Amino acid sequence: MTRPLREDIFVSVCLADVALGTGSEAALKALAGKLATAFRYWEILIISRDGGEESERKLAEDRLLAVVPNIRLLSTRHATPFYRKRLLLAAESIGDVVLMTAIEEQGCFEPVEMIETALRQDSILVLRGRSGAFRYGLNPLLSSLGKTAGFHADARDMLTIALPKTWLNRVMAHSDRQLALRFPPMDSGIPVRWIPARERQPSPLAPHDLRRRLSLLQDMLISAAPRVLTLIALGALMVAIASVLYLIYAIIVWLTYAEVQEGWFSTSLILGLSAAFMAGATFGLSIGLHKVLRILSVDAMNDISDERSATDLFNRVLHELNVEVGIEDDAGLPGEDAAGSAPRENENRIAAGMRK
Repeated sequence: MTRPLREDIFVSVCLADVALGTGSEAALKALAGKLATAFRYWEILIISRDGGEESERKLAEDRLLAVVPNIRLLSTRHATPFYRKRLLLAAESIGDVVLMTAIEEQGCFEPVEMIETALRQDSILVLRGRSGAFRYGLNPLLSSLGKTAGFHADARDMLTIALPKTWLNRVMAHSDRQLALRFPPMDSGIPVRWIPARERQPSPLAPHDLRRRLSLLQDMLISAAPRVLTLIALGALMVAIASVLYLIYAIIVWLTYAEVQEGWFSTSLILGLSAAFMAGATFGLSIGLHKVLRILSVDAMNDISDERSATDLFNRVLHELNVEVGIEDDAGLPGEDAAGSAPRENENRIAAGMRK
């Protein structure tokens, strides 16, 4: 017995940096088949990988549009980073639940089950796999760096994440949205849960994978800048206070002791003033840079240059729901009485007589 299609939600599945070819076409077709058996309204958004001839790229896109229904192919600027593509896909999605995933991870989970679980639990679901010895050794460092930056960072977390629309809007409002779509923020108001992957997929370290991971590490270091600047500012403030206290101590010793080593007071004065000046300057620069980072945290979303779609989902939904929008010319405004409508009827009769 086939299960009825769910009509109460719209599902968006996003895949970034997809290498167009026969392998990806088969995987996307299988993904579309799973979505079509569970949901009535759904879409698949794709940004393909850069490279290759433009003509071959267009042919591959045409084949993909012909075999996979409800697919949207987005074109971005050349050399757009991977996590920037994921951010653009999330911004263009219109679903009640958005599933961010990758072609390589399709065998690790069941997309329909993950989408319905995220909707039922009203939380962000992250797919967690098993890491090797190398990743396991780096996990404490990555976790510490993630906590410093304010994210749930773990080397076992995969690229697949399901976000209900409410929590997607919260993630998109984060100051570092690209990193927040990879590792959910450590916010008590955002529920995050992890589900285990069904199997471990082989993941050879390709050149683009290495660049992607180095870029992710750089983003995490940059995201940790506000907290690092806060620690530096606090340390500089403590050094400045200690320098002032040392200057007071040197002045008291110089005033109270009859015999002081020659040159000690001048040396102490120079050291204390230099340390106080450097600490004060460091404190001012740290809080100033922190303020600049807060001002410049908003980013523009203008990297999408083109879109190709196999269907017009908006018109399809309006047609199936039988929604009609029209204006009745003879309908009066609310609150009008018979006396107010009488002059308009007279005008209509006069106009009809003139036409005759």
